[in-house]
Formats: sequence, C-alpha cells, structure tokens
Amino acid sequence: MDRPAFDHAWLQANGLAELAFLRSLARAFAAVRQPPTEAQREAVAEFAQRVSEVNEDNFDWSALAGVEGFGVPADDGAAPLFEEPPEAASRIDLTDVPQFAEAVAFEDDPEDGEPDVARYLEHVARARPALERRIAHAHESADAAALAALAAAAPGLAQPLDAADFVRWLERYEQDEPEVVALVAELRRFEPGL
Repeated sequence: MDRPAFDHAWLQANGLAELAFLRSLARAFAAVRQPPTEAQREAVAEFAQRVSEVNEDNFDWSALAGVEGFGVPADDGAAPLFEEPPEAASRIDLTDVPQFAEAVAFEDDPEDGEPDVARYLEHVARARPALERRIAHAHESADAAALAALAAAAPGLAQPLDAADFVRWLERYEQDEPEVVALVAELRRFEPGL
C-alpha cells in the first residue's frame, strides 16, 4: 500500500474506531433516558431478591480466590490477570505527537445524540498535519503483506470517503464484519494503549 493510500486508510480506520465508540456512548445515553420495560423491572427485582438472600453459606467464595484478607488461596497455576506488553525494540518516541483522538479534538457530547459524521470528518482532515509523524511511523512499521491482504479483502478504505461512504464503512465495523475489523486492528496496532 503506497503512502497516500495508507494515509487515508490509517486516518479512516482510526476514525471508524473512535466514531463507533462515540456512537455507542450516544446510544447508551439514549437507552438510559428510556423508561424501563416491565420485563426489565421484573429482571431487576429478581436480581435484587437473589442478592438480598446471599449469606455466608450460599456465597461463592471462589470469586475471591487470591484476594488478600478473604482466606481463599490463589491458584498458583493461574496466569496473571494483566501482563505488561513487551517493549518494541524499534519503537520511536512519539510522546510529543498527539494521539489520534487528541489531534481530532471532536467534542460533541454523546449525551446530546449521535455525532455528526460530516463534521467529524472535517476534524479528521484538519488533524492530518499534526498526525504526520504518527502516520509515517505506522506506515514504516506495518506488515506490508498483511496490509495488502487486508486491503484486498476490504477495498475502498484507502481512498477519501465522504460522509455517506464513511457511514457505510462505520456500519460494517459496528456489525463486526471480520475483514473490516481486521483492517482497522492492523492499522491501529501501533497506537499506544491499543
């Protein structure tokens, strides 16, 4: 994948992940504002009843295995819950380069509803110069064969997309289409914290 195509793919893949997250937050806020259904009220009441009946005899103490102070020994053969990722030997210092979401600085409040995709894409376009070194690093570090295979499986993301086309990709990403999810993951894998 040549550099101009990679730039589009990288920016749009990061945009898909961020906008999918913002849309899911907006939907969650909208759902919270809806009054609960009768079935939901019954489920909450049933759960509250079960919790109120918990006592020392029927509590599942294995849930506290390894937690100091509860007298349940840890399983010595268990893998640690969190492991530090190994440091990449070739990682370059990008501490002075903003991360994607910082550079895009899209501040629509998810409590106000789903974000405006066209305005979001304008923010991404304005952020592109600030992200240049981050994109260059990702391009140099990416597995060319993997990118070529993924781009062949999900053509179109490596070209400029208008809001309508971007929404079509976003819907595919939100529906967990394997090719789209894999392409986004490959393009974002060098981002810190991902």
